[in-house]
Amino acid sequence: MREFARVSFSDRNGTYHYILCWELIRQDTAGNYSEVKLQAIIQVNGVSNNYIMFDRGNATLNAVGFNLRTTPNRYSYGNTVVYEYNVIINHDSNGNASVVVGGTINTSYLMNGSCSGTITLPQISKPQVQPAKITSFYISNLKTDMVETIWKTDELIEQVQYSLNGESWKNTGGAGTWAFVTLPLKSGTSYNLKIRVKRLGTNLWTTSSTLYFTTPSIPTRIRVGGSWKDATPYVRIGGSWKQAEPYIRVNGSWRRCN
Repeated sequence: MREFARVSFSDRNGTYHYILCWELIRQDTAGNYSEVKLQAIIQVNGVSNNYIMFDRGNATLNAVGFNLRTTPNRYSYGNTVVYEYNVIINHDSNGNASVVVGGTINTSYLMNGSCSGTITLPQISKPQVQPAKITSFYISNLKTDMVETIWKTDELIEQVQYSLNGESWKNTGGAGTWAFVTLPLKSGTSYNLKIRVKRLGTNLWTTSSTLYFTTPSIPTRIRVGGSWKDATPYVRIGGSWKQAEPYIRVNGSWRRCN
């Protein structure tokens, strides 16, 4: 127990002290509080007959009242614990707690007074919030003109950005813990792609590894009437391949130019 306050008295027989003490029982990190034992002690020194009497005394400890022993009140030479109990002390947002605790004593003989002192508790260190981890990031669909990717994280996310071929970060949809990223691309082209995610309620970003991929090329040969032809002069009309040169698209339909 640690003493933090006392009030003292004396007469021809000796000295008498009302002493307040505290002891840390436990600290709760999640609840951000400490449990503390408070204790009140009467100390008697130098009394020749080894005890002193107080008639129907009462006292308080941190505004909690209690009665001293009824007549005759005998407190032997040395320390006697007269009251103790546990109390919860909340810490501030930084994990600190410092409180003033007082006590009073009122007896029929001599010991009438009060005292107080400050209890400063050890700081509760809160676990530091870490950036979210990107647990997976992969290509789910790759076509000639687009790519779809899926990412997942271990924590909730409020913002996602991507960088294509090392360009500046751009915002994209997606929040929670997973989402799609769909991007329009050019055929037959190599790309590299990264994403970064911001954990919900923080300014903590996590950057993914880099995905490398190449979009498929548009075919230069097509099958027309059972034979492979150069794809450039052909268009698909009504389910059949036709030479493109005499046709134009008018109001959603292909028509011959002549």
